[in-house]
Amino acid sequence: MSWTPVQRDYEAEQKASSLPRTDAPQHPLIPTSNPNNAPKSPVVVTPIVSVATVTTTPLSDPLGGLDDPLGGSVLNTAKVSESKVVQKEPEADFHADSFAPWSAMKSSILQTYTTDEQIGVQVTFMNTAAQGKPKPTSTADKVKSRVEQLDQTEEDVVKENMLMTQKDYVTHIESLHSELIAAWDSEERVKSLKLAIQCAKLLNDTQVAKFYPSKFVLVTEILDTFGNLVYDRIKRRSVLLDVPGTPKDKLTKQQQEISDAAKETCRNWFYKIASIRELLPRLYIEMAIIKSYEFLKGDPHTDFTDVINRMSRMCRGIGNPLVQAYARTYLARKGNNVLPKLKPYLMDGFNDFIYTHKANLDSEKFQRQLKRRCT
Repeated sequence: MSWTPVQRDYEAEQKASSLPRTDAPQHPLIPTSNPNNAPKSPVVVTPIVSVATVTTTPLSDPLGGLDDPLGGSVLNTAKVSESKVVQKEPEADFHADSFAPWSAMKSSILQTYTTDEQIGVQVTFMNTAAQGKPKPTSTADKVKSRVEQLDQTEEDVVKENMLMTQKDYVTHIESLHSELIAAWDSEERVKSLKLAIQCAKLLNDTQVAKFYPSKFVLVTEILDTFGNLVYDRIKRRSVLLDVPGTPKDKLTKQQQEISDAAKETCRNWFYKIASIRELLPRLYIEMAIIKSYEFLKGDPHTDFTDVINRMSRMCRGIGNPLVQAYARTYLARKGNNVLPKLKPYLMDGFNDFIYTHKANLDSEKFQRQLKRRCT
């Protein structure tokens, strides 16, 4: 049997399933502020509609009444937020008042999505034959050693399948987190990258689906740490460039050398990530260090808009709908961190999710599973 890929016209599908939209920068139930503390007009309440007397017709301001049960709670929330107004950064203005930061969501996800089932995990042990070798000192020896580590084949790694309880699984992931930080502090960059790849591969397993959201939180925490370590390392190499308003042609020779060194280091990291064979870990690791693209300004295809849109299209190559949905979730979070203005890729991802979800519901395999469960 030969498989033929189905050709899809994403633009035509989007036009066919999309409705006209208009931007809503403010919550529609929040009434406009009262300028200059002017006295409020008396309110006339009828059994059908509650409208201020200043309204000319009942339909001219359908959301202007203050007796709306939803508008009242939103108004109270708005008053509380106004009392704590601080000077926001320009990027923060693109977040709605109802925007919940990721740090506030993690604990509730870990408490909600638990399981009593045994969780399968593939534990990887590095070959210890090379641990007795002396640590390279010269630059040439270090480069040679890193190339040898990257060229390790699957035979150089010992894998063992194990079943763990949720508590043991969480402990295992936390140990990987600590091991990654320890390897980075020991300047073992390749080992840190391999540990990050190993963690990203854990998100391929969906056998215990109800625990997957918690697994996603634990694994992405490690990936965030790895991304911050890479960013801070490159940032330290370009620290002398932090002179506001200094054009590139005005940099000193020393500053220019640091600029080139930082860019070269950044490119090397993305070259390493591009050499990862499997799509899922390659995509997750690149999303983890997406902030480092700011050091490559001027290089082709390194603008945040181009990078995020490319990653959004790469998510279509993930076969498992659950894994794909959570990969898009991570992209939405990382994209919001670097470019909160950009929104179209979010709607593209949502439309793709609806399409794949409907296709799965209509598939014969899903219908057979549904009938089997019903009987």
